[in-house]
Formats: sequence, C-alpha cells, structure tokens
Amino acid sequence: RNRAAQIRICDYGSSIWGHINVDHFVFDWVVKGGEMSNPGQNIHRSAPTVTPLAGAAYAFRRMDNASDEVCSGEKQYCAWAQEGKLMASDRREGDMLGYAVAVDDDQGTAVVSALRATARSLHSLDMSNYPHYSTTAVDLPMGELKGIDGRTKLTRSLLPGGSRMLLNQINMDRVSLPNAFSDGEDIFVDLTVAQGPRVFDDSYYEESGAVYLFRRMNAVYGGLGDLVTPPIWPPMEQMKILPPDIKARDSFGRSVAISGTTTFIGANGDDAMTQNAGAAYTVDVGIQRVYFRSAEYYGTEGTDSIVTIYIDRDEDYADEALTVAYATSDLTAKGVDSKKFAACMDAVVANREGCGDYLQAAGEVTFAAGATSALFVVYLINDKCLEHYQEYVQLSLSVPGGSAAIGEDYVAKLRIDDDDFTENVCDHMFL
Repeated sequence: RNRAAQIRICDYGSSIWGHINVDHFVFDWVVKGGEMSNPGQNIHRSAPTVTPLAGAAYAFRRMDNASDEVCSGEKQYCAWAQEGKLMASDRREGDMLGYAVAVDDDQGTAVVSALRATARSLHSLDMSNYPHYSTTAVDLPMGELKGIDGRTKLTRSLLPGGSRMLLNQINMDRVSLPNAFSDGEDIFVDLTVAQGPRVFDDSYYEESGAVYLFRRMNAVYGGLGDLVTPPIWPPMEQMKILPPDIKARDSFGRSVAISGTTTFIGANGDDAMTQNAGAAYTVDVGIQRVYFRSAEYYGTEGTDSIVTIYIDRDEDYADEALTVAYATSDLTAKGVDSKKFAACMDAVVANREGCGDYLQAAGEVTFAAGATSALFVVYLINDKCLEHYQEYVQLSLSVPGGSAAIGEDYVAKLRIDDDDFTENVCDHMFL
C-alpha cells in the first residue's frame, strides 16, 4: 500500500539486439484517477489522481539581465529566474511541503519541511535502523517509562494514540490462555516469531511532519572562467529526515534553520516530557555527501568469511572529519546476534543448522579530515544447508543517534551466494 514500483523490460537475446514494443499493461487494480466525494466513498474518474495541498518549494536566483551569471549589481540590471521546483518523491495529499524553508547557499543545500506529512521510512515501516528480535511484550500496569512512551495525545480514534498502539502491540505479541493450569494461572505465548513485528499503522504517525533536504548541482565553469552550465536544483530530494521517536502530530518541521551542515528543526507538538511541550532537533547533514560505493555487494558462503562494505564521500566536501552510523537488517537473509554467532562459530560446519546467514551489525565509522572513503565489515556464516533463493541483507546509513537516512545514496544491499549445491535443504524455519 502506498508504494511505488518500476517495470523493467529486458531483451534476453544473446545474438542480435532488437527493438521491444510494449502496447498495453493490464493491472489487477483500478488505475484511473480518483477523488473522495463523501466520507468512505471513493468515486473513480478518468483523470489523473491529484494531491491537493501536497506542497512544493521554488528556487529562484537573481541573474544578470545580459548573461547567465549571478547578478551582484544594481537591481535594475538584475532579474529573478526560477532555478527549479522542489517536490517530495513520496508526496501525499495534505503534506504541506514548503511550510518552512531554509537555505545555505555556500553548501548548496535547501531544507524544506512538510508539516502535515505522515512519517514513513524507506519501506513504509517504523523508523528503526537496527533489527530487534526480542519480545516486545508489555507488562501491566505500565512503568513510568512506558507511561511516557504511551502518549496521551488524542488521535482520530476512541483511544489515545499511544494507548491504541500499546493495545495493538499487546494483542499481537501475546496471547492469553486463561486458566491453562490447574492452579488458575494464566500463561502467555510470545507470537513475535510467528507473526513478525507490529504491523505498520500510519495513524500512529499521521501529521507528524517530515523534513526534506534538497541539494543543488553547482555551476560548471570553463578554463577561462566562462559559465558552461548554470546551477540546477534537481526536483526531488537528496535525503528525507525523520527522528526515531516521532509520533502523530509532533509538528516536526514547524521551523527549520541551517548553517553549513548544522540543521535545527523545531517540533512544537512533541510531547515526550509532557503534552505539547515541544522539542528542537539538531542534525548534522554532512551525511548528504556520503554514499555507498556500490548499490549491491556480494559474498559467497564458505568462501568469504567477511564482506567489506565501502562508503565514500564527495571530495569537494572532505575538509573536516565526519562520523556516520551504519546498520544491517534482514531482507531474505537471516541475521543473528553476537552470542548466537559465537556459538555457531564454535560448532563444526555440518552442525550449524539454524545459525542464520550473517552477524547483525550496527556501529559508526569516521572519515578523517581529507579522507574520502571508509569501510565496515559484515561477517558471514557458513553451513551445509541448500538455499532455494538468493539471500539479501539491507545496508543503511544514518546520522549517529538517528533513524536510517532515507535516500538512494544511503541504502545498499548485500547478496549472500550459497555454495551448498550438493547438500539438502535443512528442515527448519530459520536458515
């Protein structure tokens, strides 16, 4: 739901490349545009779906009337020219992108808030940059810390948002079996392994706000100082910023300011200490210049005990040291913690059934001043289990202490290839 996709059409011919014609696509859902007329009634129209109040920001620059150069003279010799229209790649109706804007011209960075946006991560899930496999069951009555986390701010439901989140979490994580024993004691069964983590419900994060960072492509000059290409603002964001503790109606992005790579973001609806007490976040957006060297890394089970993950940064912005955080999370591969990993490494390969595929990793790496590359490693686990499918690990980067950075440059995949072609499929759920 609410996700984008791409259709890739490939020519598998090995001799002569030929032209590919696509005349018609058929989908199993209604693809016509739509609008909501009455509550709960979706009337489809034969027109594109619109996103009213999604918002946008426009970038202008004062140019010389006689050239494409920036004008620094008297205003009668200058004219304002639009350099770009900035929009969120995941825009939705009512997001109000452009509510607050701050620009650092030296860095070529614009910070734009969408005050009413629903907070969504890369995969429309909770904003977490590290996998957790322990139970999330909650004992009642709640302790003081859980009471603060279970917010009392009203949502569009009969229960406060925090209470409804807690209730849903308990229902998913635990099943009560009353009077299961003769002494009348109830027992609880942990279902997190069977059912997975709490399903994403955007009502927990609706109108929480979001901040988008746009990055200008600087002007290119020739050897004689003549302007070859004027500066350009790409229409979509370089990075989306969300704090890990954001909740519904926090008003994250009510105000924004930037100086160099330091960004301040106001959230006057945040109620971590008390209702609507407000908060301000400071974010080092130097991570915008960092990127994975490859979109996909790979290692072979049994051949590679570790896979080295290289990350780079723009050499034009490498004057100062910079620390970024990294993390792994499961896609089709299964990660284990350090205790499980150590136990599996002590066992012979033939007895490593149920040991997973890799060691979960999360930490920080620092680019020294002037350095343009850094690395971290992921440890692989060898076993004797035939894998039917390719196994992938999600790799993500983040600002230390923050949630995973959302943007193409900050996400990559690790593919783990199997070498057990002559072995049998292991008879267990956790490979």
